[in-house]
Amino acid sequence: MNFEAGKYLVGESEIVCPYCDKLNGKGISYLSWKHLTIHNKTLEDVRKEFPDLVTMTLDYYENQKSKASGTKTVQCKFHNDDDCSKETIVVKKSAAKYYLCDKCKAAGKILDKRSSKEAQLNREKTLESKYGEGIKNPNQVPGSTDRAKETYKKMGRKQGYADEEYARKSRETMQKNYDTNVTNVMHIKEIAEKVGQKVTKEANPERGNKISEALKGQESKLKDRTYQEIHGEERANQLLEKKRQVNLDKFIKNDFPLLLDYFDFEFIDEKYLGAHIFHNFKCTKCGLIMNKD
Repeated sequence: MNFEAGKYLVGESEIVCPYCDKLNGKGISYLSWKHLTIHNKTLEDVRKEFPDLVTMTLDYYENQKSKASGTKTVQCKFHNDDDCSKETIVVKKSAAKYYLCDKCKAAGKILDKRSSKEAQLNREKTLESKYGEGIKNPNQVPGSTDRAKETYKKMGRKQGYADEEYARKSRETMQKNYDTNVTNVMHIKEIAEKVGQKVTKEANPERGNKISEALKGQESKLKDRTYQEIHGEERANQLLEKKRQVNLDKFIKNDFPLLLDYFDFEFIDEKYLGAHIFHNFKCTKCGLIMNKD
């Protein structure tokens, strides 16, 4: 029996291309988005035009599922050192082949003997040798942004949080693991502290200046795009409501008391909800109650 797995339809049938016979008899495991670009098609197009066509074999699906859910035992990177705890841990198969035990961590050892600064300098050196002087960030490579856009377009997807499915899964994961609604993992305090990263440009001007330099001369990806296009409908509404509430709180704290004093009014409702909501006021001079009636 066939079943859906993401954009694919999984089953035991041979995988073929509905638009050509190049894949016939090849014994491939799934119909790739890259092959479909030959026909200017996407997996979504295939699902709409050929809803019963199997695009991934059951064997391949089960194999990938097994890899994702499998585990392995790893040892500390410094297990040969006398001061290592020699402890092993069980991790997912996709995890690194070493870890750092608490004893070695307390001793100041690190998995990568290079400092983050050394690693960054090496990356910059590689980029400059390959693409020319001044190219120190992948975003500075000529045409890199356009190539990324084209790749996502071929896959039938949008970049980053403009892709609603990606945005939804990302938010659900962060909500589950960190009980937060932020969309940028670096805005999660635990992660920022773990990698020693200060997020804002004010807190980390060196990082902020590097980002500004890397993006110099490039057209903003946010230009002429709405909140809904950038974040997706659901997240956009959440952000707009949060922004409205922040502005309302500032008004209540700073401007609202001054206006009441200026007009000799007393606010007699429990809470001020905004300019478009009816509220009750009392004149402090004559005692007149002013309301929507």
